[in-house]
Amino acid sequence: MKITNKEFKKILKEKLTCKESREIILDFIELLPQRESQIIKLRFGINSNPKTIKEISEELSLCQSYLRTRES
Repeated sequence: MKITNKEFKKILKEKLTCKESREIILDFIELLPQRESQIIKLRFGINSNPKTIKEISEELSLCQSYLRTRES
């Protein structure tokens, strides 16, 4: 489900179910570059258990400070 900017503004004004909100968030995550998308999915436990910055750093061979800047 890909949404336009106009649709997104409309969605923000409406009350959504948890399932609808999750689908919209996942759609937006998929719009990100692959590495950023992967980091978010790992950090927040999308499709798995959430991981710490240290775990993600080790798994993706990335510096922990790089991940911290992405989180802020």
